Amino acid sequence: MKTLIKNVRILTMDASFTCYELGYLVIKDDTFIDIGAMTDLGADHYDHIIDGKGAIALPGMIPFRSLGDDTPDRLTRFLFPLENACMTEQLAYQSGKYAIAEMQLAGITTFCDMYYFEEALAQATDEMGSRAILAETVLETSPDTDYPYGGLKIAEAFIPKYLNHSLITPAIAPHAPYTNTEESSSSTGFKVQYPPFHSP
Repeated sequence: MKTLIKNVRILTMDASFTCYELGYLVIKDDTFIDIGAMTDLGADHYDHIIDGKGAIALPGMIPFRSLGDDTPDRLTRFLFPLENACMTEQLAYQSGKYAIAEMQLAGITTFCDMYYFEEALAQATDEMGSRAILAETVLETSPDTDYPYGGLKIAEAFIPKYLNHSLITPAIAPHAPYTNTEESSSSTGFKVQYPPFHSP
């Protein structure tokens, strides 16, 4: 079975993140065998033709959710290496907006986040008009800092900036007892005076 999907805007994930403003995809059985601009589409026989009518075609999203849930050391074996290799400020921002849109469609108005690049997520939250408790994660190594337990210093700047924000309640989130130590927290001298918490 050979299928042609034509007249679609194609976002690829190749090394150059190539974008075809008006392109085509050819699928044989369950494998993509050709991709390109509509101007380069040659004559061929197809069992099925789909006119995308200008819609966007992009690779399927494969989130970290449930990755290695059945593995005892899933964090150190899968998640931490992936996050340190792949997570960027821009990706955190765009992923945050995607997640917020998903929650808004489900009627969720307030959420709590514990992750990296919380400044970027604060921007996304504000732009989307949601309410959130946003907490910078504290770990020995994380993708948004190049020194041990750098999340503490990030939170030290992040929390005062958002203390009086109408939508955002800033916080700090030591990852877990087994990923932080008493020495790491006490050696920083990190202190923040919190105002009384009011539920959004």
